[in-house]
Parts: sequence; structure tokens; C-alpha cells
Amino acid sequence: MIKRISGAIFFVSLCLYRAFSICFLFWACGFFLFAYMVQGYDVPSDMVKTDGIIVFTGDMYRVEESIRLFNSQNPKPMLRISGVREDCIASIKGRSEKISSDNAKDTICNFALSAQWIEENNLHSVRIVTSNYHIPRCAIISMLFWPTGVTKVFHPVYQSALKGSLEQHLRTMFLEYNKLVASIILLLEYTMGVL
Repeated sequence: MIKRISGAIFFVSLCLYRAFSICFLFWACGFFLFAYMVQGYDVPSDMVKTDGIIVFTGDMYRVEESIRLFNSQNPKPMLRISGVREDCIASIKGRSEKISSDNAKDTICNFALSAQWIEENNLHSVRIVTSNYHIPRCAIISMLFWPTGVTKVFHPVYQSALKGSLEQHLRTMFLEYNKLVASIILLLEYTMGVL
């Protein structure tokens, strides 16, 4: 009897170990693919015109790039700075009535509020300015919120967080990859109820 119980425990432990190993292997392969992919995004030309520009704040370089794009285009597109306090951009907003903002707390909220803004302003094309490592997760989350028929152009910003130490680089990539995995699970659950 004891031998049978020991054998069953060993068998279950072996199955769990193998399942964990397979999951980790998939996770690790996905991580390396993600890290490679986000370094290769092309930055769209300033000549690509859109009705609006949305910047998801986080790193200061994102806002700087969105303002540069806004100033380089004529006629001016509408600009939405998503994820900041009103007092942070008071001086920027004073430059044009076409600049607005919201205080979204996360990427899902960024997209929910931005989709509402797009529909309110009847926009047909929007450039999304965000960090290169943030784009895969944005692409997933946009499937839940993006208004039908509106063209989106992702504009990657390669920034300081990925130009620092190796430790900073790995930490940023690790956190963002795990958020991406969580977003994929959320999308699967929402669209297909697979979990």
C-alpha cells in the first residue's frame, strides 16, 4: 500500500515537473522573441499624416516625441496626452486648443478614454506614440477598445529605460513581457471565454 502511494506521489510530481518545464520553456522562448521583436520596429515617417496623435505617458521621451510630431504637421492634428495630471501639462495645452489630456491610470484606461475621444472627435486615423516595448501590449489591448474603421499607426519611441544598465534593461523587458502575457490571457478570456 505504501509503495502504491509513493508511486502515485512520484508520478504526480513528475507530471507537474514536466508541465512546469514545458510552460517555462514556452514562456522563455516567448520572452526572447518579444525582446528581439521590440528592437526592430520601424518609426513611421513624419510624412504619414493622421487626424490625431495619442501619446501614452510613462517615459518623458514619449511626450517630447508627440509634441515634436504635433508641431511638424500642417494642418495640426488633434493631440491627446493620456495618463497625466492636468497640472503637468498646463503649459503644453496652452499652445493649442487641439491639445487635450486625461489622467488614465493604466493602459486599459488609456485605450478606453482614447476610444471615447476618437469617437467624440470623429477621427479616422490616429498615431499612437509609446515606448517600443509597450507596443505589443497596446496592440493586444486595442483589440478590445479600438473604434471600428479607425486606422491606427504605432509610433515606437526608443528611450532611456532600454539604454541604461543591463539590469534596468532586463527588469523593464521582464515586467513588460509578463504584462503582455497577462493581456493575452485577458483577451482570450474576454473574446472566447477559454478560461
